[in-house]
Amino acid sequence: MEVNKMRYSYDIVKRFYDLGLFTKENVQLFVRVNYFTQEDYYKMFPEDKPAETTTSTQPTVAPTA
Repeated sequence: MEVNKMRYSYDIVKRFYDLGLFTKENVQLFVRVNYFTQEDYYKMFPEDKPAETTTSTQPTVAPTA
């Protein structure tokens, strides 16, 4: 039987974090246990978001002599 997990809203987690009631580690734990989305975590801590890699659709062509 699947249990429906509650998700914490961004506004509540952000407010509690700003008040010092939650730590960054608390928020990381919420993401790990699926109570908070990874996207919302990155909204709160953009410095933790991995750099996006851009891949060119153009083929790499070696110059000809």
